[in-house]
Amino acid sequence: MQTPTHRRFVWGPLLPGAMVAATLIYAMTSVLAPDLIDEFGFTKARVGWILAIFSITSAAASPIAGRVTDRIGSRAAMLIIFASSGIGFLLFSQGVGFYTLAGATLIIAFAQALGNPATNKLIATQFEAGERGLITGIKQSGVQVGTLVAGLSFAAIAAASSWRTVPILAGLFMLALALYGWRVLPPDARIESSDNGPAIGGKAQLPRSVPLLAIYALLMGLGGSALFGFMLLYAVEQIDISDLNAGFLVAISGAVGTPARIGAAILADRTGKPLPLLVGLSGFAVASALALLGANAGGYPLLIVGAVLSGVGVAAWNSVAMLAVINDAGPELAGRASGVVLSGFLSGLAISPPIFGYSVDATGSYNLGLSVVGMLFAAAAIVVTFAIRAGR
Repeated sequence: MQTPTHRRFVWGPLLPGAMVAATLIYAMTSVLAPDLIDEFGFTKARVGWILAIFSITSAAASPIAGRVTDRIGSRAAMLIIFASSGIGFLLFSQGVGFYTLAGATLIIAFAQALGNPATNKLIATQFEAGERGLITGIKQSGVQVGTLVAGLSFAAIAAASSWRTVPILAGLFMLALALYGWRVLPPDARIESSDNGPAIGGKAQLPRSVPLLAIYALLMGLGGSALFGFMLLYAVEQIDISDLNAGFLVAISGAVGTPARIGAAILADRTGKPLPLLVGLSGFAVASALALLGANAGGYPLLIVGAVLSGVGVAAWNSVAMLAVINDAGPELAGRASGVVLSGFLSGLAISPPIFGYSVDATGSYNLGLSVVGMLFAAAAIVVTFAIRAGR
């Protein structure tokens, strides 16, 4: 049963807040990497392994997290997101080396694994079909908002005091959100059993589109993590762009990605056809890889084109895919289905960057890696066409 609109204004901001809690560790570790290297003598690989361990753990836990969400409900799962991330950030602030820092991220990994299952289930139970596009887009934009805040403030905070102040503030903020959520999050609506199985979806069969969406998410995660992770280095090292101008590329991609996520989700909701839109977004992603490759001859202007296209295709697909999961799985299976799709995406995030980096080391060029990235995006579009044929 949906809550009244005026009540949603009270707890609605917790949806993007949960996505910030689930993903902020990526941006924080990136911003604080120089400080961690200075204090602990880490290599760049060791910093990368902190996030790799986090991503691998989240990917492995996501299918279980989806089932847990369906069993305990979205309210309890949301509270676990804020509490686990808060505790994890506070422990991170007390790290004395690689293993303690990585261990702290394992606690935050529970928030990452629960992020989409909990928020998607809450949307499925508390919003009507015609309302879900906007709120899903806003929810998914929390990732970009957290990254923007981290980029604008974390380095300054660390410089003014200590790098440890950053995770302390982040942890206290997450625990404050947990207390706020305890007060205002709506109770879970009772979900009646359907012909497919029990209300919690323990043995119910997932829609045929869900496994295909998981493969799609894996392919987009493989391509997207490599593209975003190495776009700046590619611009500096191979196209010979200054660090400052290369940084603008990341900002452009993020600035385009936030409204693109919201707009794409609204469009998918209004048309009622999110999967065909995913094909188009994958096309934008392919074009972004081609534009970046074209910068070998076209220089900085094509880099800008590639950054804009990546903000549309590589960022916006996530909100559309989550909307497809919500609509296909329904309230009964939203958590479980989201966990399956999220597991594919996080697996891509964990696997791709080191392989891409190895290809650069082995060939002395980014061209092979970017070519493969474009192929991955094209393969994702093909997978979605199979999902459309599977019953959409």
